[in-house]
Amino acid sequence: MDYNFNVNAMKLKVWIIIILFFYIYPIFLSFLPIPLDRLLQIIGFLVFLFTPKFRKYILQSPSFHKILIGAVGISILTFIAQAFNYSEQDFYFLRQVTNIFFNFFSAYLIIFLLYKYHPDQVFHKLTQYLIIVYVLQAVFSFVLFLNPAIFDIYISLLKQDNNENFMDRLNVIEKRLIGVGSGFFLGVLKYGVVFFMLIIFPYIFSLKSKYLYIFSLVLVTIAGVMTGRTFFVAILMGIVLFSLIDWKNSFKFIFKILPLSLIIGFGIITISDFLIEGDRLENISNYVLEIFINYEETGTLSTSSSDATKDMYIFPTNDKTWLLGDGRMMMNDGSYYMGSDVGYVRLIFYFGIISTVLYFLIQGSYFSILIGLTKDKSLKLYFLFLFIWILVLNLKGISNLDQFVILFLIGLIINNALSCQNNTYDRVVR
Repeated sequence: MDYNFNVNAMKLKVWIIIILFFYIYPIFLSFLPIPLDRLLQIIGFLVFLFTPKFRKYILQSPSFHKILIGAVGISILTFIAQAFNYSEQDFYFLRQVTNIFFNFFSAYLIIFLLYKYHPDQVFHKLTQYLIIVYVLQAVFSFVLFLNPAIFDIYISLLKQDNNENFMDRLNVIEKRLIGVGSGFFLGVLKYGVVFFMLIIFPYIFSLKSKYLYIFSLVLVTIAGVMTGRTFFVAILMGIVLFSLIDWKNSFKFIFKILPLSLIIGFGIITISDFLIEGDRLENISNYVLEIFINYEETGTLSTSSSDATKDMYIFPTNDKTWLLGDGRMMMNDGSYYMGSDVGYVRLIFYFGIISTVLYFLIQGSYFSILIGLTKDKSLKLYFLFLFIWILVLNLKGISNLDQFVILFLIGLIINNALSCQNNTYDRVVR
């Protein structure tokens, strides 16, 4: 009997990891009629229909209602932008809002399964499973990076037409990591989520294995940097977050973590000499460390990517666009509107400056809602830094963390509702 229970529990745990993985990193397999994220949303919708007692916790939550109001607000801003769009209609941000509603069902499915397996530790276990998912992604990324044959098999499983933008960038696989369902800019964005989580994790939950924790942190950090050099910003932010949690951490970083990081870094370089061919290793090093190489040679902190980004800071030349936007994100040929990929520039051309400010106020309200759902200082800082993270990344490209917002929202709502129930029960028993 115990054996069957353990087997069933292990199967459920594996399914949670798989579902959570493809929630974060959706792919469109060539032999399926719909992408995996849509499949999860359909399954989540069915579970939502048949679990009335569970869904009431969420549907009755004021925090959930506020998120929906924010999504409606972005929809209104989109319609305003289109009202003054004198060319073809472009409802780009309606897709973003729609994804919030669709992702609600797959996020609901994940939290429901966590509740079935860990009814007393829903949010705690969510963070643990997220870390597991990211460690798996990092491992998969390195396997694909080191073994071209396996990478080719992976690519052959994807539906080519729906991954065209991804396929166009495969030439950089020689020096950058490409994960399962993960590109470069979005890959860096998502690695930041778990990197900050790993920093706060020891302060909100007890560590079962210090060495496993260090391994996870190091692996995610390396994978983040090799996915995109923008991740160096996340590392700097992580140091600040670490210091804000406790001012004594500043000394801990200088005297313990930094020396240990240098030792680990030297060890990784040594091992890499055996795993990667010399020319390729040099190309990787030159790419990842380009900003430091350029600083040593020219005295400027720059890369080819940052220089290209500077050239994309193109701003409107008329008052109408500044105030109301052009309502365009893409050109008819599929290129970026006005030739800029910079997040803030694209938002201004789409919304205008007033609606762009309102858009980020709505994004900020999402994280404010999450902050209001926890009493833990470290977790509050975590949500604050996630918002700062998307503000920073919009200097380079369009970014948001809506799929994580909705996942954390449901997790915290359920976690708090169950805690209230337990506290009420304890008072009655006493």
